[in-house]
Amino acid sequence: MYKVCSASGCLTSDILAGLDAAVKDGVEVISISLGGGTDRFFRDVIAIGGFGAFEKGVFVSSATSNEGPRGKSLSNEAPWYITMGATSIDRRFAASVRLYNHEQLYEGKSLNQFKNFSSPPFELAYSSEFSSCSDFTGFNIRGKLVLCDPQDLLPSYDIFGVVKSGGGVGVVLVNAKAAGYSILPPTDSAVECHYRPCHLAKPIVTRLSPIDYTLQSQLLASIFFNSTVLETPFAPSVAFFSSCGPNFQNGILLKPDVLAPGLNILAAWPTQADGGNDGKKTFNIISGTSMATPHVSGIAALIKRVHPDCASPNESAQLLQTYVV
Repeated sequence: MYKVCSASGCLTSDILAGLDAAVKDGVEVISISLGGGTDRFFRDVIAIGGFGAFEKGVFVSSATSNEGPRGKSLSNEAPWYITMGATSIDRRFAASVRLYNHEQLYEGKSLNQFKNFSSPPFELAYSSEFSSCSDFTGFNIRGKLVLCDPQDLLPSYDIFGVVKSGGGVGVVLVNAKAAGYSILPPTDSAVECHYRPCHLAKPIVTRLSPIDYTLQSQLLASIFFNSTVLETPFAPSVAFFSSCGPNFQNGILLKPDVLAPGLNILAAWPTQADGGNDGKKTFNIISGTSMATPHVSGIAALIKRVHPDCASPNESAQLLQTYVV
């Protein structure tokens, strides 16, 4: 592993130095989950460093970036490395919200899955004036479930802290239409891990698909957690955030090359996701094309082991694109 970034960012000189060091050390596969938008190849630091690795026979995999679903939003468009988009997987964290006044059940998802949890009916608080849930001055949410409809593809996770500080017992977050059912946890999941249902004094986070709703006063609702559901239909499907083509720098070169799992992926994490320091729970659930990239890098390494005759990166890439894993 080569560290090329710090808390203040990623210097181009450090990225080039890291790529050169990896090649010098004799690696066969480089996985680089970085991208800074589109640029001419002779000015793109990853394209420059990746070309040097390619010349030495090293397979390089990279991420498309997370600027979807708009078109021409790719990073890493050069032809000498393989570029990954992100998909969902056949697992979902099922949850639902029941509206008692209308006797309706809305299916959604929640990364928080609590065992033996019983949610009594709470008043569901909503106001079009406060739908973004960024501030509740003048709007009482204490002891209520709060419906938030921020209309953002990637809403701020400050929402949960604002609801908590206002005394709300839970959050029902309505996704933007383009996001569908996708849950994107914050990079630092400690904010969610600290929400404990036994008190109902701290928010419970549930996300719904886009819905049409008509709210009346004293509308009652409960949250139900339905555990992890496997073999879900319509999976894999392209994650809404996965950057899209066409290739801005070379219109005849199709990118991304491959799609791989990148939505709600359980992965090792350098610090504890729950904010502790006892050495436990050093894993996290995160999303992005940066999570798709190492999947393909690992497969490329396995292919090289099984097919050592695939000496060049091009041969490995062609073989990789014929696999269904």
